[in-house]
Amino acid sequence: MAKKKLSDKYQVWIDARKRFHLSHAHIQMARELGLNPKKFGGLANHQQELWKAPLHIFIENIYYKRFGKSRPDNVRSIEEIAHDKKQKKAESKAQKLQAKNKPDCPQEEEVETAPAALHEARIVCKPKEVTVMPPEALCDESPEHNTLVLEWDDVLDEDLPF
Repeated sequence: MAKKKLSDKYQVWIDARKRFHLSHAHIQMARELGLNPKKFGGLANHQQELWKAPLHIFIENIYYKRFGKSRPDNVRSIEEIAHDKKQKKAESKAQKLQAKNKPDCPQEEEVETAPAALHEARIVCKPKEVTVMPPEALCDESPEHNTLVLEWDDVLDEDLPF
């Protein structure tokens, strides 16, 4: 069974790593520096142009100048990066699908708001009904005292009555 090919964005870096005999750390440093892997051929011409440093030393030198350290703190291969990105994308897609299937107003959810008129009022959201309890009602023993019940559509169309 053939191995699945990565996207061109990552495959270019894998090809450059193999062609120029670079390590995962050197590839990560080059990516962080914003180098173009297609231009490595001109940078790695140290045998014909003797004044040039070998590519891996060149990358290390400019990385040190830019970031003040010789190597990245956490070295990850291109394959790991691609796998993590694919996994994160799948999780994000699942969360979006779950949020899409979730009803607008769950069964018994408390929504806290702090408009100036309500101060510490509590809004309890039930399907098709919103209960607004002023701050005085929060201190009383009975939760039914001083409550205002509105239809869900009333709250969406108009401001609260106080």
